[in-house]
Amino acid sequence: MFALFKLTMKKIILTLVLIFSFNIAKAQTETIIMEKGKVIKSVKGAYYKTPNKLINKFLGKWEYKNGNETFKFKITKEKRYLKGGDTYLDFLNAKYCYNKGVDCSFSKVIDKLVGTIIPLEESANFTFYDKKHKKYGELIFSILEDGTAKWVLQNREVTYTSTNRPNPGFSVPEKMILTKVK
Repeated sequence: MFALFKLTMKKIILTLVLIFSFNIAKAQTETIIMEKGKVIKSVKGAYYKTPNKLINKFLGKWEYKNGNETFKFKITKEKRYLKGGDTYLDFLNAKYCYNKGVDCSFSKVIDKLVGTIIPLEESANFTFYDKKHKKYGELIFSILEDGTAKWVLQNREVTYTSTNRPNPGFSVPEKMILTKVK
């Protein structure tokens, strides 16, 4: 009796493994490299890939130093599944550290950003949340011709009343030029 139960369970588990394997393999049907000026067709299950030549310009560690002020920004890539569109896209994940007077370290960083490259341009958009000022901003991170990057952080909160004004500025620099260090 136990042997029959064990054999039946093995068949059930094997069947489930095969079903899930098929669904996982089926999930990504085609890789479409996005190119400037190219019309992109919509394909269910496709991976819309940012060209490596473009995305690699953003990836790595960036740094800004001004006297005793240190700002570091690290960008990595993640392929994400978008359930609503049943597609995959490249996203940029970033984290930063900012200190005055002492060097900052990524090991203690909990502030993270998620962004996307503006379709085939030399810039990426990130949503930025300033914990100290409790407000959101839009970060535009642009690669310049000399290989440095321009950081422009803009206030997203444009409507407010005289009694409910957001804190001016951010707890990090709003404009700076960063150098790639790795």
